[in-house]
Amino acid sequence: MVVGNPNFVPIVVSAELGTGHARVLLTAEDAARRSLASPDLSLRAGFYDLAASVETPTSRVEATFRWLIPDERGIYVAYTDFTHAGDWGVEVTTHATGQADRTGRVTFSVREQTTTPAIGDDAPASDTLSASDAAGLRAISTDDDPDPAFYRLSIRDAIAAGMPFVIVFANPAQCASRTCGPALDLVKEVAPTYEGRVNFIHVEPWSSRRSMPTANGWSSRRSTNGACPPSRTSSSWTAMARLRRSSRARPIPTS
Repeated sequence: MVVGNPNFVPIVVSAELGTGHARVLLTAEDAARRSLASPDLSLRAGFYDLAASVETPTSRVEATFRWLIPDERGIYVAYTDFTHAGDWGVEVTTHATGQADRTGRVTFSVREQTTTPAIGDDAPASDTLSASDAAGLRAISTDDDPDPAFYRLSIRDAIAAGMPFVIVFANPAQCASRTCGPALDLVKEVAPTYEGRVNFIHVEPWSSRRSMPTANGWSSRRSTNGACPPSRTSSSWTAMARLRRSSRARPIPTS
């Protein structure tokens, strides 16, 4: 539920939030659903435990702006702690030079356990699809210009290799949010910098009318029409993992 100015709609972009230290993705839209996120617009977030008080926040934080697609679409990142599962709220206030501040509130739910791996959880050793030639790449990737290195290893192989790795879950050809392709392209651009130190993997989470077995270990969200879920940004996501002494991968936080 959103409370406040109908021309200023705060949005919790994070598809799922769990108890503990959390990375919360936020944005705001106008009445026409146009994004207001901009590097020139600062955003402050106050988080409320609705079971305790709707007047006193548990924390107030200055969110950090990040580009999702450079110079085209952005988002805000805030960190807070959720002490328990249940109903929570966030009050979003934006500020820009020469403009009046705008404030709105929105409620959301926090889960005791999330269906996706949390920061610090063991990474599921999924048997993702791999390929070694052009025909194989076309069969498992909808990327117009796939980088063969992104399909050389499965997630299980990457864990066994003992090297940090980055996984991009994206479906460029069918993405509803229009971020899958650009997100994958951005990772492909930086990959050469880490050659020999970090492995990179692209996984198509949606195949035909079913989620691929690969993605099932990482998220329970499924498509209903063969495309990515109709969310604003969550149809593309990237996980980074490092190896512990036990040789099991753990996701590490990103800003």
